[in-house]
Amino acid sequence: MTTTPSRATPSRTSAPRTAPLDPAAAPPASVTARTALLDRLRGAPPATGWPADRGLPDPPLEQRRPRLEFEIPGDLADGLAAAREQGVPVLATLAAGLRALLYRVASPWENTGVGEVVVGAGADGHWAPLRSPLDPDSAFSDTAFSDLGFADLAFADLASRAAGELRDAAGGEFAIGEPVGTAVEDCCRAAVLLGDGELPLDLVFALDPEHDRRGSLTYDGLRYGPDTAGRIVAGYLELLRAAVLDPRTPIGLLPLVPAPTAPATPASASASAADAWDITAHGLFDRTAARYPDAPALRWDGGEMTYAELKAAADRCADRIGTARVVALSGPRCPELIVALLAILKSGAGYVPLDAAYPRERLDHMLADSGAEVLIGPAGIDGTLTVPEGVRVIDLYGMPVDAPAVPALPATPRAASTTADLCYVIYTSGSTGVPKGVAMPHRPLAALLDWQSRHSEAGPGWNTLQFAAFSFDGAFQEMFATWGTGGTLVLITDDVRRDPDRLVDWLSERSVHRLVLPFVALQQLAEASSRLGRYPSALREVITAGEQLLVSPLVREFFRHTGASLENQYGPSETHVVTAERLPADPADWPELPAIGHPIDRSVVEILDARLQPLPDGVPGEICVSGVPLADGYLGRPDLTAERFVVRDRAGTGAAPDRLYRTGDFGTRLPDGRIHYFGRRDGQIKVRGFRVELGEVEAQVLAQEGLADAVVVVRDGATEKQLVAYYRLAEGHDVPPRTLRAELARTLPGYMVPFACVAVTALPLTPSGKVDRLTLAGRPLPQDLDAAYEAVLRERGPAGAASTDASVDASASPFAELLVELWADALARDTIGVHTDLFALGAESVTAMKVASQLTEVFRLTVPPSMLFDRPTAAGQAAWFTARDAANDGRLAGIARLLLAYEA
Repeated sequence: MTTTPSRATPSRTSAPRTAPLDPAAAPPASVTARTALLDRLRGAPPATGWPADRGLPDPPLEQRRPRLEFEIPGDLADGLAAAREQGVPVLATLAAGLRALLYRVASPWENTGVGEVVVGAGADGHWAPLRSPLDPDSAFSDTAFSDLGFADLAFADLASRAAGELRDAAGGEFAIGEPVGTAVEDCCRAAVLLGDGELPLDLVFALDPEHDRRGSLTYDGLRYGPDTAGRIVAGYLELLRAAVLDPRTPIGLLPLVPAPTAPATPASASASAADAWDITAHGLFDRTAARYPDAPALRWDGGEMTYAELKAAADRCADRIGTARVVALSGPRCPELIVALLAILKSGAGYVPLDAAYPRERLDHMLADSGAEVLIGPAGIDGTLTVPEGVRVIDLYGMPVDAPAVPALPATPRAASTTADLCYVIYTSGSTGVPKGVAMPHRPLAALLDWQSRHSEAGPGWNTLQFAAFSFDGAFQEMFATWGTGGTLVLITDDVRRDPDRLVDWLSERSVHRLVLPFVALQQLAEASSRLGRYPSALREVITAGEQLLVSPLVREFFRHTGASLENQYGPSETHVVTAERLPADPADWPELPAIGHPIDRSVVEILDARLQPLPDGVPGEICVSGVPLADGYLGRPDLTAERFVVRDRAGTGAAPDRLYRTGDFGTRLPDGRIHYFGRRDGQIKVRGFRVELGEVEAQVLAQEGLADAVVVVRDGATEKQLVAYYRLAEGHDVPPRTLRAELARTLPGYMVPFACVAVTALPLTPSGKVDRLTLAGRPLPQDLDAAYEAVLRERGPAGAASTDASVDASASPFAELLVELWADALARDTIGVHTDLFALGAESVTAMKVASQLTEVFRLTVPPSMLFDRPTAAGQAAWFTARDAANDGRLAGIARLLLAYEA
């Protein structure tokens, strides 16, 4: 079984065998039997199995094959006995259950069609590979019956006596693991096979033939801890219990965890507390204004407004807006914009933010698609946008910001809003390229604001920066989480917001206590503080959201100096925040990839497979959200709403159908209930057959010395997916692409090392402040990474010239000269540079294997393709040959010179 744990998997060739191979009972295989076995296994799927634990300490040698004994529940034992009476051996049922379990946990977000899992089945230490298709729509009984023929494999020729025993055995063993030292490793990495060498098995379930209610799991202690072993057994027994209770149940619907009696709801979210939090955002503001009328609610360079003044101004503006369901709002970051936004909500309408940074075509679409009846913006906005007929336009700067605290005229009567009414429509990118509007009512936001007010230390006297673009849902949290607790919202000009160096001092001068910002902005702020040697002096609380948090060395340094707390929040636009993780006080204790935490009050967050079935802790799947936080859906898009906001039939669980949102994000639940986020489901890629999580690679890139920022994206190569790392240099540092790639090769497995490392002067950002990964993924790679790097250095200014790789003298090395010719021919180029990254020129695994084969034939020396991946330049590969030539008395260099002379 092969998975991709974050730590390097140690060699297991020395692991003890689960059962010795008895040569007397298993005569040597004939050529015919071996050929038949190879044919049967050719094209088998990659090894699959229960995901390995992360960061598991290596156990002592004597504890590397622990055994967990368990009791088979009475109802399951009775079901197994009943199945046997109907002609289905117990071992066949158990083997079918194991295959179904492994199939379900291998790629739970993909298993919607026919697939395969290869396991081994056996008795008396003899093992046969069991391979057949699994269809998640087929009944479990069909799979069990298909397993009746597993002894009819070529294995029968290898161990005929054992094969006979398997048919009738009440007990036996079945397992999954990797073959070691067998002749079929190159065709099947998943089957457990007979062989003459060691045969370590990852999971071995055994049934005691004398006590058919006892079983045991022997497992690989290097991959699994005791708690995980317990979860494997529990999931296995749960699946089998359901299978024998109703053998016609489709494999894809067999439960892996016990069905909950009711959705998990925090005690603090009980119905008795409903009146305390079920309030609109502007109602919450008014409640605070009544409590702290003279406290500053809004501050900007040159002025401030108290809660009473802001309320009066918003009430006057609401009268001007009149009655509407949707109001569009556009303008720069200014007091008038804040007043207008609050006024829209007070009028009973929902707001649609139109960010002037967006292209006009996108803004025109948003304005028309939202059905806005009123547009508020700077004078002349109707000349810069295509305003639909009938839409009333109001001048933003005509709003009475400086209105007296007490209105001169009675306010126009307005219908009271409820938490079921629309609060805002936020447009997000659509998979078809057409933006879609998320229609968010007040109730999910009320739950968030209530939780935030109790969870944060912020209160009266706290200053919170309004940093997010107001077209991003984070801006709502900044504003109303501040006003819900009597704090002050501080506005910043766009030129300071975009300049991290100026922002560092600005935060101290304005005594900003709380920041809510995406990770890329946090990283830039940390870099600027480190470079300047100054840190925001008043900062107490930082909340990061919007993209995956990576704890880089600069981020640790920033929080060591400021002493502020750091909280990682998660939630897509369709739900806003649904989980949160407050990191420990000491930054030294922070993991590089923090979890996204526990669900907040009134949020139900589950890890589900493609069929919306719950997955056990530790098994990755899709993050799905239900409960209060869900938006109404996508405005005017019932088809897309039905696709992502699905109604789940909970038949058989005793629970009523519920509505949940499929986030498309990929994660797992940790044993303590926290959620660990891996990234977008569509961002999960496989490189050379291994699953790669971009967050892990990014964390390693950011951990390298001399980098200010970095991001890893996926691009399509000619034959496989490729990882590309884009990075920005820290001031005064010099990290050429080949140097960075070489350092990453020291800490990452070969398949996780980026195909290319590209230096940039800046990373492109979306209007909401996130890294624009789509732009980077679609960007063509430079033909010469070294030349591109030199250009970055020149643009950056005098910060030191690029270092050179002096590990080999290219002009004097026959290996470098020969490698240049071989690679130029393989890549169909006239010539290439000795220090040019070959993979940036289009080399891929197939190309590397071809060149490695040529080099092996030329030098009569095994040249592994992995060496070419680890050394992506002709100079680096030449150094490898030079080191080995010393042990060959110069023979290799002589061969290279002869070839070069012959070709000349």
